[in-house]
Amino acid sequence: MTQQNLPQVLEGVRILELARWQAAPRGGMILRDMGAEVIKVEWRKGADLVILDPLLEI
Repeated sequence: MTQQNLPQVLEGVRILELARWQAAPRGGMILRDMGAEVIKVEWRKGADLVILDPLLEI
C-alpha cells in the first residue's frame, strides 16, 4: 500500500523509533504511511538495515 491508500489516522502523532533489523523499522514505515511523524534513532555506526535490505524504501 502507498501513503495515499492508507487512512491518515495517526496524523499529529509523533513516534520515536529505537528499533533495529527488519521487522520493527518496517512497522515504523507503516506508521509513517498512516500519518505519524516517525523519528528514527540509529546506531552510531549507521543504519544496519540498509545493508541487510537494499530493497527497503528509505
